[in-house]
Amino acid sequence: MIRITASLLFLGLAAFASTARAEISNCTNITSLPATISTQGVYCLKQDLSTSVTSGAAITINTNNVTIDCNDWKIGGLSAGAGTNAFGIHALNRKNITIRNCGIRGFRYGIHMEGIDSAYNLIEHNRIDLSSERGVLAYGDALTVRDNRIYDSGGRGNEEGHGITVVGSGSVVDNLVVGVDSTGSASAGILASASKGSMFVSGNSISGLRTDASAYGVYIRNSAVARGNSVLQIGAPTNKYVGIECGFSGGIASDNVIGGFGTPGTPVSSNCAQSGNTTN
Repeated sequence: MIRITASLLFLGLAAFASTARAEISNCTNITSLPATISTQGVYCLKQDLSTSVTSGAAITINTNNVTIDCNDWKIGGLSAGAGTNAFGIHALNRKNITIRNCGIRGFRYGIHMEGIDSAYNLIEHNRIDLSSERGVLAYGDALTVRDNRIYDSGGRGNEEGHGITVVGSGSVVDNLVVGVDSTGSASAGILASASKGSMFVSGNSISGLRTDASAYGVYIRNSAVARGNSVLQIGAPTNKYVGIECGFSGGIASDNVIGGFGTPGTPVSSNCAQSGNTTN
């Protein structure tokens, strides 16, 4: 029996090793911050980096067709202080950008991809924590934000705190958002506005909303769809706490699991076309 167990353990470890992500090495190494990328290609980190800049960005992307793979190394900005206006990674009106496997800590926005001409961008497998306002803020067509872990966003005075904010078209899938704070304004785990086409929010897990104003687990706008998400509010909500909210032109909320938003909170807004949600 001992031999069988050991063999099974060995096979399990071998299977894990075979599926583990290999570190990307055929890339241009970013060796210091702040850095500006102006040439298309694949860029990576091979060590933790940090910066104390209080404006601009740790990494600025100034061209299309760029991949940044941090190989699970960290981009740190905590030394700039809580009042920083700097972003972790920033791009304006860029296309075909991929940001993956990055640890991003202590910026106003961890990742900021702005501009109505942004398109075909991918943000995946990142760990973003202690963003003073938003973990991810991204605009554009055919945008994908998936499998990221966002911890302890917000807390900046009189500013909305969001884990993930997306505007345009695309999908927000399989992300974990834990801890979103705001003072004097609203907070949201995920805010998704389908301003340029379809927007799907699915398979995400959100918990730990904290605010003295309004708090939303998932807030969708302009007929976006929220399906199969799990939203948990720990602690007594107020009547301003909503599990899933549908604003502007409404939206669809189906097959979500919402806990802790009972009276006087609201599990699912009456503005949503809803079916199959589980609430308690």
